[in-house]
Amino acid sequence: MNSRHEQYLEKTYEARDSYYESVGKPDSDVLGQAIPGEWQGEAAWPTIRKAYRVIRRSHSVIIATDGLADPFEDDDDSTGASGFDLELYIEAEDLATDANVLDGGNVWALELLIHAADEAAGRGAFREWIEKYGCVSMALPGHDLPERWLDQDGNAAILFNVPSPDIPSEMPLPLGRALMVPITLILPDELQLIIEHKAEGRERLRDLLVSSGNWHRIRLNRPSVVSS
Repeated sequence: MNSRHEQYLEKTYEARDSYYESVGKPDSDVLGQAIPGEWQGEAAWPTIRKAYRVIRRSHSVIIATDGLADPFEDDDDSTGASGFDLELYIEAEDLATDANVLDGGNVWALELLIHAADEAAGRGAFREWIEKYGCVSMALPGHDLPERWLDQDGNAAILFNVPSPDIPSEMPLPLGRALMVPITLILPDELQLIIEHKAEGRERLRDLLVSSGNWHRIRLNRPSVVSS
């Protein structure tokens, strides 16, 4: 790592911290080494550092990636993009505002985010994918989630990039503006809408989540937005 890269990396840390402080109260501890190794994905991040932040709000907890937008270590002059040009997050209303996200029934949110981050890093041009398709759906392992969210294989469906009413969609960084991409759990019948109608189904589901007042947020007891 050269000194120029270190300077950009330090400025990126500061800018990301400022952004997270603007949407809630971040925990002082960054989740990294405390996460069990078997949870961590295999895909490489821009640096060797894979980390997550917990940001507490008045009625919810946000868990966000902290490093997908770091400048790449092999970028000699650090004039390119901010890593993958995005960070991912989950906002969970089911987690108590003082919850330990590594404990018992709380781990589902962090595990889901880790799987999603591994997919995003593995694809590389994930931002371009989001910008091309808008909302993107995916199935991920649904460990520790209630059965109503799972398919017959134990996977949970998610939708990337459902809008947030109060979290800025971009994060200003030294090398550009990274996308802040929320992750929303969707129910099997909501996924069926996407399977049957593809892009139109994704757009309709996004609009239903917004118009119902759910937006991007996750509530494990919420009713389906497509049930009559």
